[in-house]
Amino acid sequence: MRKSFTQIICFCFFATAAFAQNNMESGYQLINNYMAKEYGGNQDNFAIIQNEKGIMYFGNGAGMLEFDGAKWQVYSLLNAATAPRSLANGE
Repeated sequence: MRKSFTQIICFCFFATAAFAQNNMESGYQLINNYMAKEYGGNQDNFAIIQNEKGIMYFGNGAGMLEFDGAKWQVYSLLNAATAPRSLANGE
């Protein structure tokens, strides 16, 4: 009895694992990595926030970065000696 129960549990586990990524489109990349020279900022990112339009903002060692999914924009801060360590959505 115990052996068959263990076999059923193992079968369910491996069957679930085998079909876990079945809904992915072939060749669709879920993660994009960007180098600091691609976005024009520093390699240190401290904070991330997304607004309701889907635009991403990053607190970076060079200032604040904005990414709309296609292009990067760098906003320098008045006090260039400090980096934004936290971000908040003001809307």
